[in-house]
Amino acid sequence: MSEIQQVLRRRQVYHASLLAKGLNAALEIVGSIVLLLTPPAAIVTLVAALTQHELTEDPRDKVALFLLHQAQAFSLSTEHFFVIYLAFHGIVKTLVVIGLWRRWPYSTPLGTVALGLFVVWQLYRYSVTHGPFLLALSAFDLLVMCLIWRDAKDRKNEQPG
Repeated sequence: MSEIQQVLRRRQVYHASLLAKGLNAALEIVGSIVLLLTPPAAIVTLVAALTQHELTEDPRDKVALFLLHQAQAFSLSTEHFFVIYLAFHGIVKTLVVIGLWRRWPYSTPLGTVALGLFVVWQLYRYSVTHGPFLLALSAFDLLVMCLIWRDAKDRKNEQPG
């Protein structure tokens, strides 16, 4: 594969990762709105209904019991935290994606720093909650950071002189 083909392929992967980040950001914003409009009691009712069949078959099912326990411990203050966190996270990632896609000045370093701070926060939360999704999200953010860096390097090499 020629150097030009490699750069084009990397750029395709880069744009696909930006689209995935943008979709994730949009889902976080929508999720924060849905969560804001959903009372904690409704969350408990929904999780209880979703886990009822599994707990009937196996009253010791660890996943179902975990989900039910988490829903029952979901307070109004916890809900407010997640609404603010999801909305903030989604808005910042949306701005990062738009800036990178449109090649706004300083979007590369600011996007890298923003994603790096999210990785630090997600790894901290993982140390507290041990939620594997946080590791997967952090790994994806690190991949996108590498793609941002590589795309900036490719673009710099394209410039004459």
